[in-house]
This record gives sequence, C-alpha cells and structure tokens, in this order.
Amino acid sequence: MERKVAVVTGSSQGIGAATAIRLARDGFNIIVNCRIENKREAGDKVAAECETLGVKAKCVAADVSVPEQCELLVSAAVEFAGRIDVLVNNASIVIWSLLTRTTDEDFHKVMLNDAYSVFYMMRSVTPVMKKQHYGKIINISSVGGMYGSPGAISYGAAKGAVIAMTKSAAKELAISNITVNSIAPGATATEMSEEEMKCDARIKDQMRYVTMRRYARPEEIAAAASFLASDDSSYMTGHILEVSGGVLM
Repeated sequence: MERKVAVVTGSSQGIGAATAIRLARDGFNIIVNCRIENKREAGDKVAAECETLGVKAKCVAADVSVPEQCELLVSAAVEFAGRIDVLVNNASIVIWSLLTRTTDEDFHKVMLNDAYSVFYMMRSVTPVMKKQHYGKIINISSVGGMYGSPGAISYGAAKGAVIAMTKSAAKELAISNITVNSIAPGATATEMSEEEMKCDARIKDQMRYVTMRRYARPEEIAAAASFLASDDSSYMTGHILEVSGGVLM
C-alpha cells in the first residue's frame, strides 16, 4: 500500500521536529523543512531519525515567509514523494515586546513568518490536494491567538490570523475532501522558549494560568497532530484543538 506523505514546516527542531518524527512513526513519508541552508544539518538529522522508523524522508530548505519558496517546497515534496496528504504549518517565530516598544519592522516580521507563511503554504498545497480529492491541513496556532499574551502583541495577532484562516479555508475546501484544523498549544518547552524558561518570574507568571502547572512537551503537541492527520479525525474541520494544560479554565 502506498504510504501517505506529510510536509511539516519548521521541523528542524521543537514542535515541528517532534511532529515529523511522530508522523513517521505513524507510517507517513516525511518532508522535513528548515528555513535556510545553515539549518540543514539539524533538518537532516530529523529526516534521518524519521527514516529509522522505516519511511522515506527528506529535508528541504525553504523560507516559508517567501511565497516563491513555498511553491518550491511543495514542488520538491511532490517530486520526492508523488503526493502531499498532510501539511502541518508549524514554522513560527516570536519577538517579545510591549505594545509601545513593538516596531513596525518587528510586527511585520512576525506576521510574515507566523501568518503569511500559513497563507502561502495553504495556497501552494491546495491545487495538489484538490487534484487528489484528499488532504489534511493542520495549522499550529497558539493560545496566544485565542486569549492574548502581554508582551507578545505581534505573535497574538499572527496566531489569531492563523485561527481565522483555518476556519475560512475549512469552509472553502470541504467540498474537495480537504479538512483544515488548527492546534493551539500553550507554553511548550522548545528551543524558541529557552530564554523565557530561564526567567523564574516569567515561568511563575505563565504557570498561574496553566491548570496542570507545567510546560507541554513537544511530543504532546505532536500527538494532537497525529490525531488530526489520521482518519480518526475524518469528520472534523475548522476546529481549534487547544493543547494547553488547561489555560484559563
């Protein structure tokens, strides 16, 4: 039986890497994505770990904040594996800054990397999935896009946009047998949150809102992606699956 194929953006580390490895364990051939060539070594390591699970895997360097590079990533995936069954839009950055200190440049940079990238990748992959009359798009948003977060107005704006795009795309693409869902992680122990986790005051402040009083492991977010990528979620679309340890319950 032909294996299904998953593309995971921003998968050389953190949630993306954990998701790529989990989907490989589920039997998907995997396209790992790193932003630039100097991240290739990390991406190749993730691809190699996927291959130890008995699947095909390849790392493709592409900056998904650039529309032409999204097209190249999709083309490389189809050339490598013949199809794309699952797209996980995970690539993301955060710039911590209070509202009045957030520059135009920083706001635009976060929007490009966290929101525009999702739009570009969905637009690029949709013709492939429509031709197959099958596909699953999983957009990694954040509880920051649902509830907001002080000191992260650009991140919250971008992740809120991801949630809105998820719902709009889900309504548009259902007729083509393409589901579009989102995962909204809470605080997760990744490389991106390393600086934040070094600050005891910051951790204490964040954990006030987390019922389970701990950071998520990347593998716990990947488990949610595994479910949404599987046929067990076949009647779900436009859903925002919060995996946050009970934020603001």
